Amino acid sequence: MSLCHVVAYHVSVIGRRQIDLSVYCMVCYEIWLLNFCSYQVLHLPPPTLHSFRRLHSIDIGSFLTDLKSSRLITHPPKSLGSLLIAYNTTHSSLLDKHAPIITKLTRRQSPSNPWFTPALCAFRSTVRHAEDLWKHTHSAVDWSSFKSLRNK
Repeated sequence: MSLCHVVAYHVSVIGRRQIDLSVYCMVCYEIWLLNFCSYQVLHLPPPTLHSFRRLHSIDIGSFLTDLKSSRLITHPPKSLGSLLIAYNTTHSSLLDKHAPIITKLTRRQSPSNPWFTPALCAFRSTVRHAEDLWKHTHSAVDWSSFKSLRNK
């Protein structure tokens, strides 16, 4: 039963039984709230995990001190393969120490837009790029290119 059918039913009940208008308003509000909340819950995408490092908060002096005292600098390997492995492990361990990976659960606050496809996103980016180019050059060729893209 849709919301319109429920409201029409309640209007007919009010007409027949002379129910107080405040009760009717409360029922309508509860129906609206129920439909609104179920829409919000059903159409929000699931939460996702987001991992990042706070690279801007690294203390450069401490990082360089640790790098200078690492085995990569004090006792460098002789072969290229072991040098690459030492380089990767040293930098990974230093990053884990000075900027550890932070993982957070993120939730979208608004429903997704299924009509905004990746192709549409790329097209809008192309149009914005053409507009920026025209704003910098003010040439007739760039204007016509931007205008033809904008009017598609």
